[in-house]
Amino acid sequence: MHEELIDIYDESMKKVGQIMKKEAHRQGLWHKSIHCWLFQKSKVDGKVYVIVQKRASAKLLMPDYFDVSVAGHYELNEDKTDGLREVQEEFGLKVPLDSWHYLGIKYDVGLSPNVINKEFCEVYFAEIENELSEFILCPQEVDSVVKIEISKGQALFSGECESIEAEGFRWNFEKNRLEPRTFTIKAEQFIPRLDSYYAKIFAIADLYFKGYKYLYI
Repeated sequence: MHEELIDIYDESMKKVGQIMKKEAHRQGLWHKSIHCWLFQKSKVDGKVYVIVQKRASAKLLMPDYFDVSVAGHYELNEDKTDGLREVQEEFGLKVPLDSWHYLGIKYDVGLSPNVINKEFCEVYFAEIENELSEFILCPQEVDSVVKIEISKGQALFSGECESIEAEGFRWNFEKNRLEPRTFTIKAEQFIPRLDSYYAKIFAIADLYFKGYKYLYI
């Protein structure tokens, strides 16, 4: 497995050096990551969706959890152009750079066995027209891709309901192809966040499709 060398920062986001990503996680050093959220409006019924992924079982951190559409770490001296390429690597999609909207920086902190995660996370979103059936998943990274209707996501992350149903596709390793599936999803199946991050994203998606221009995380 490729071991990544990344930049590290102090608490004010001033670059202070470089280190291997595994070591940054072990020591709890601040570093940068990117979250790429994908929104979609149905051409059939006009419903709007937020796309999420289910992480592959082989992932070292948080396997089999639902998460951001696409997320990744910045390697040494990379910028947003490099980070946004993660969408092509994991989903096989080429989303033009001018399609991305910047939402700001999220301070992402988490603790799990052998990992102290401290990230300055740059958050972006883009509206896409691609159907999920057109995605080409990287099975080492992604188990499934799912679209959640905004109203369902808001109900789920506000606590109004315990679970929702959503349509998506799962990678079948035996047949080496995507297969459609209906998912029953609970909020606790998402990677835990200290803030109401997922609720905020669904609220932002709702405002975006209503024509609001100034949107921030």
